[in-house]
Amino acid sequence: MHAPQSAGAFQPGGPLSFQAGRRTVKYAKRDWLLWNIGLDHSQWIPWLNPNNSFTISAQQFFTNRNGQHTTFNADRPPNVLNDKDVIAGRKRALQKLVTNAAAAATCQPGTGSRAGCSLWEFPGQDWLTTVTMNTQYLGGNLKPSFTFFYDWSGSWLIQPGVDWTF
Repeated sequence: MHAPQSAGAFQPGGPLSFQAGRRTVKYAKRDWLLWNIGLDHSQWIPWLNPNNSFTISAQQFFTNRNGQHTTFNADRPPNVLNDKDVIAGRKRALQKLVTNAAAAATCQPGTGSRAGCSLWEFPGQDWLTTVTMNTQYLGGNLKPSFTFFYDWSGSWLIQPGVDWTF
């Protein structure tokens, strides 16, 4: 077992000790509006399974972070130390010294800067749709299933599955 890459880096005397507690903008405490609605349905499809019905379940989830700022100031790139509406997009590693400040400001590789280069905007709103479907065969010993997730920001998941008891 090995220690994390930045273990001890923020402790006194560590290479990043000057950054410990330096976040100048704290996370904004905001209210959330969240809701979901679901529909469960049992449907008999005799040409697919003459002995058992299919269970179909669909859900729609919505989240809204009230007052979320989702655009960045064009005068300076965002960075994880000073922007309250961004999330670090990769594991933090020890930073190299900045060798070219102008190149680092535009996130060019090999410059030593990470400020604004690997950040995700924390979404102000998000929609997620899920659908699952399953049935059983052979007296409940074979249970095929199908799961579909769609995040309206563009990501999706299709996951078939089979449980077999023998």
